[in-house]
Amino acid sequence: MSALPWILDGVVALLLIGLAYRLLDTRDLFEATVLYIAFGLTLSLAWVRLGAADLALAEAALGAGVTGALFLNAYQRLARRGEGRTDEESSGLTVVDDRVDEVSPAAALASYGVWGLIAGGLAWVLVTLPARDPILPVLVDAALEDAGVSNPITAVLLNFRAYDTLLEIVVLVAAMVGVWSLDRGSREFARNPADLGDEPILGALSRLVVPLAGLTAVYLTWTGAYATGGAFQAGALAAGAGVLLVAAGFMRPVTSAAPFTRALGVLALVVFTVVGLVSLFWTGLFLDYPPGAEYGLILLVEGALTVSIAVILVELFVDVPAIPEDDPGLRVLDPTGDPLGRVISPDGAFIRGAEEE
Repeated sequence: MSALPWILDGVVALLLIGLAYRLLDTRDLFEATVLYIAFGLTLSLAWVRLGAADLALAEAALGAGVTGALFLNAYQRLARRGEGRTDEESSGLTVVDDRVDEVSPAAALASYGVWGLIAGGLAWVLVTLPARDPILPVLVDAALEDAGVSNPITAVLLNFRAYDTLLEIVVLVAAMVGVWSLDRGSREFARNPADLGDEPILGALSRLVVPLAGLTAVYLTWTGAYATGGAFQAGALAAGAGVLLVAAGFMRPVTSAAPFTRALGVLALVVFTVVGLVSLFWTGLFLDYPPGAEYGLILLVEGALTVSIAVILVELFVDVPAIPEDDPGLRVLDPTGDPLGRVISPDGAFIRGAEEE
């Protein structure tokens, strides 16, 4: 047997440990963001080595890609807000205050020793566990014929444990509503189409990448029924194409004020719930699909999930709260106000901004 696979696995494991340690140890936000993206990409490679292509694709698209890009967007805004300030005034861009006392070498060594013993104990437990045949894959394979799809991952996510996936989209919609509830007005990615000539590379990249991304997103949604793919990966890819269109100026920034945007954002939640209620009426169990209709209903839910995930992710990039300028009103907690310095009456009506005081 070749030693190359073992060497590759060892390098990936060491990279994960090293990146995780440095990520937790750094005090610089930009470095932490870059390390987070690198950790996600390395973790996706680890999932590939473990034979979990679906998890690898989801980690690369959502974990490292979307989340990392959101972190970079947040860092850019914080850095722009700190422009023109002294180093002391801009210290908020560090993860931990540099004034925190350094840990003594003895205390650090003791801490490493304790955590080493815990890690060694867990490793010993895993190694000494009695071997047994896997149970869950056998159960999934036995019921796969009645799932309506041949991909066991999709069967688990949208049939056997569809409740979990429904709750995941509920969490995503709640995050979107939380962003919408804050003050808006900033369009960081908005560009005047007349300025496209200044950056021809961005325009050419959009024309080349967006059609391929859209076609691949459709393919991932459809192929998830029998092979690696699915709505979350497709939605993340379509969202990337949407952000690129907005950044290049080919599409106006979407806004939550538009009813159409809100409708697309909650489309998956509505479709998923309606499918569950239809199943309840037909079979007596919520999300227990009628026999023979499993494939069609799963594909319907997957399509709605792709659209909603893409719209929500684009919203999180584009229609985000503007960071207000430094305002004395933000330093005082006002029970009748909000974190952005506005004063609001008990019935929710806007009275005045902090700058008007």
